[in-house]
Parts: sequence; structure tokens; C-alpha cells
Amino acid sequence: MNVTEITDRRLSEMLATFWMCPHCGIVDANVTRAELGHKCNPCGERAEEQSPVYFTSNVLSLIDLMQEVYHLPHSALQLPESDAGKRNGHHLVLVILFCTLTEVLFQQLLEECMSRMGLAAKIQDRLLRDNLYMHQRMKRLFPTLTGMTWMDAAKHLGRRQKQNYEKTARFYEQASEVRNEFLHRGGDWVIPNEMPEQCLRQIKLLVLFFVDLHNEFVAQSSDKSRKN
Repeated sequence: MNVTEITDRRLSEMLATFWMCPHCGIVDANVTRAELGHKCNPCGERAEEQSPVYFTSNVLSLIDLMQEVYHLPHSALQLPESDAGKRNGHHLVLVILFCTLTEVLFQQLLEECMSRMGLAAKIQDRLLRDNLYMHQRMKRLFPTLTGMTWMDAAKHLGRRQKQNYEKTARFYEQASEVRNEFLHRGGDWVIPNEMPEQCLRQIKLLVLFFVDLHNEFVAQSSDKSRKN
């Protein structure tokens, strides 16, 4: 599946349709979870009601917006001229949207981890405000809540799932550096020509990575797997 060629369906429907077991919290793409009475394989419980979708509407909207922007005519997002010449707005917008998507997913994961630990809402809010920037949340808050560094988690889960999550994690770092360079230096920014397409192609692995992070550090079934 080439995500850069999909225009007849919402990309979020194809890449981010996941459900969560209301009992153990495990998340997967098993479509039968949408049925009443579905039996969850990890915990063995049956759902008394339809299992909730996992990803929030803002996550789905960001994915669809990236798809829409990618396929806009290049002239639709042309930025004003600068000393460096005309820049194509697609490059900038897609990088910003990818970084935003990653940061929204990351905050959702942190909130889930804190709720799992039983932290009160006021404490959660204070921890997030004390670690306002993404690098603080990755370097300090994430290890505090999970016992692993961000990159170690990417390597560990990537090996288990046979996915290159480390590459996805490092791509976010590259994209955020480009984004921040633009914000701080304005017209002197340089975005690699291949980065917009890479942003779109990385969505699938990014989504799978955060599903696996949830299942590892939030879902109750993960407790059983760690004991075995």
C-alpha cells in the first residue's frame, strides 16, 4: 500500500482504526471488537457494549489533514518570496503537522500512564506543565513513568514487533529540528525535499508504535505478560 497515492479514502480510516478492550485496555485493529459480546483474547472478558475506538478525533483529523495537504496543488500553499527564493508551503505544513501528530499522541500516552498510576488530575497537570517541552517529556517524564528511555522503548518494542520504531522515533527528532529551525530562524529554514513524503509514509509506523506503547505500559494485560 502506497499511502502517497491514496485519495479516495480517508487515510485515518486505513491507518488508525483501532479499538480498546473496556476490561483490560488492550488495543488492536480487530474489527470484531466493534460487535457487542466480543470476547477479548488477552483477558477473556466479553464486552457488554461496543468497544471504544482508541484514537481521538484530533489524531484522526491530523492524519486526514496531512493527506489533504500532501495532495493539494503546489500553488495552493506557496509562501511569500524571501531572500532564499520561493518556498513551497507543502514542505513546511506537512513537517509541522507530523510533529504535532507525534506530540499529541505522546501527551495522550503520558496521560494514560499517569492515570494508570492513579495520579490525581492536578498532579498530572503539574507534571505536564513542569515538563512543557517535548524534549523534557521524552528525556525526563517518559522514563519516570515507564522505567525506560524513549529510544530504548522504541528499540525494545521494535524488536518484539519486528518493526523499525527506532527509525520512526529518530525521524521525529529530525522533523522537529527542521520545524524548530524554521520557527527560530524564519526565512533561513531548509527542509529536505524528501521529508514531506517521508512524513506521510511514517504515519503508519508512528500509529503502530503508540499502540504498542499503550499495550506495553498502560493496558492491564501487559502486567500478565511481564510476569510470565
